[in-house]
Amino acid sequence: RRRTVVIVVLLIGMLFAGLVGLAGAVYVALFHESKPTIEGGSVLVLDLRHEIEETTERPLLLSLREGRHTSLMESVRLLDAAAEDDRIVRVLVRGGSPGGIGWAGAGELRDALLRVKESGKPVEAHFDYATDLGYFLVSVADRIAMPATGALLVDGLYANVFFFKNLLGKAEIEFEEVHAGKYKSAPENLIRESMSDAFREQIEALVDDEFDALLRAIADGRSLSIEEARRRIDAGPYLAATDALSAGLVDTIVSRAGFEASIGVGEADSSLLVDMDDYRASGILTRDGARRSIAVVFAVGDILPGSDESGPMGRPIAASETVAGAIEDAAGDDEIEAIVLRVSSPGGSASASDEILDALLEAQGKKPVVVSMGDVAASGGYWISSSADLILAGETTITGSIGVFALRPVLREFWEKIGVDLDKVQRGRNADILETPEPWNEEQRAIMKRGIDNVYDLFLAKVSGGRELPIEEVEKIAAGRVWSGTDAAELGLVDRLGGIVDAIAAAKSLAGIPEDEAVAVRTYPKERSILDKIREGDFGIRAAAVEEARGLAAEYRIEFPALLPYGEAHGIYWAHLPFAIRD
Repeated sequence: RRRTVVIVVLLIGMLFAGLVGLAGAVYVALFHESKPTIEGGSVLVLDLRHEIEETTERPLLLSLREGRHTSLMESVRLLDAAAEDDRIVRVLVRGGSPGGIGWAGAGELRDALLRVKESGKPVEAHFDYATDLGYFLVSVADRIAMPATGALLVDGLYANVFFFKNLLGKAEIEFEEVHAGKYKSAPENLIRESMSDAFREQIEALVDDEFDALLRAIADGRSLSIEEARRRIDAGPYLAATDALSAGLVDTIVSRAGFEASIGVGEADSSLLVDMDDYRASGILTRDGARRSIAVVFAVGDILPGSDESGPMGRPIAASETVAGAIEDAAGDDEIEAIVLRVSSPGGSASASDEILDALLEAQGKKPVVVSMGDVAASGGYWISSSADLILAGETTITGSIGVFALRPVLREFWEKIGVDLDKVQRGRNADILETPEPWNEEQRAIMKRGIDNVYDLFLAKVSGGRELPIEEVEKIAAGRVWSGTDAAELGLVDRLGGIVDAIAAAKSLAGIPEDEAVAVRTYPKERSILDKIREGDFGIRAAAVEEARGLAAEYRIEFPALLPYGEAHGIYWAHLPFAIRD
């Protein structure tokens, strides 16, 4: 009995301690954000071992546990600020496996590091191991180091597409679909066992473009010819640090502590190391005296109707009501001179995409709108971008995919297999067209096909009007085909290549703001405070668990196949991508 009492007391004590800790974390997050001081001779640290995400918005538990993360846009702007800041004497890149960004995002960071170098400040890098994407980024450094136990996993790119037809077949589940566009391959991983010829054609083109970007980066960074860079990749991966050194891909083999001591920021001088979060918190990006502002509105993740901001497995959602509302807020604010819509989305619901586009068109009647494309702005992501005054994309941005599809499961044999009987009462020959467990009959398939073709025609018309291209020209480059940013610029789907800072500069120009005038950059949807998240009940327990799973998967290089959110669809017609390119 005494043991029971002791256990109960211990449990109460642990609960009390946990509540005190949570209260303390909330207090610190709410009331005690100190402003770091940046000393002369400081070294700015870009740490690729942490996630670099498009936005800073995070659920409550992740915010309390990890604090506010510096976003990709902020990281790029901070590097540009460091290039002009006399207190920062160099930039140190830690790690070689960036999370949260793809090739276009890494390209924006690489370009920013190049601008630091052009300002006369050295950029140096140290990693325990580096992937192709990580090395693409750090290859810009003046000096690259790794420890004797490190590994350089530079060996080329591949695209994995998981096909689930046979797996679903074991449960007697089939999918049927209708689509518009020869290359609209989003449903293929549920209805086929391998890539169609059209799917393979566009995947090979994208892999070629990203591989070429990697080749150019290695050649430029390490003073090699393209063929020499190709031979270095073919000889990889470099699991022994000495092999990477012999190949000329790193400059020295040394521990992180030893390397940092060699650049004057060893243990005794660690106060001179400034991480991105502290540099941002110092107020370096604040423009207190700025008379005018540029809004950056984020549309990140699957495009779905409603206002939820996270979906299955914690994936971000570009919720139509939220994004459209943010555009409307920015358009209605007299202090905002122009809007940059940052799109990083593989698409989603056609109706939700159109809701966002309607808000953008309304905003364009009041002020200039520039689209900045991130890693991917395809299908529905291109839909919401198509009518902007100016569209910028990265070289390796995945865009286009102008096509539409509808997809549904056929569950008759599945229900029979598990012993479920179905009976129904129906009025109207096609009343159950979207929910019947039977395959569509010819009439129903024809109805769905007419609907798909209608939405596809609307998509083509919107692109034609927004890009001022004849509909015949749009049809030639549409058909669901995905394009790299470089190809899209040549085809007229985007206006020019560039990242988020280029888009902000372009928005300033369109608004008639002089190039040398400082402007404030305000982000939308507005970041929620800790109190807002508590009030809304957004504790993020699922997101925190998913974050742990993702971290474990990344550590052991496990890839989770992403099933598209068809089951969550509130719309009928979809514009979405089904694949990712891996390094």
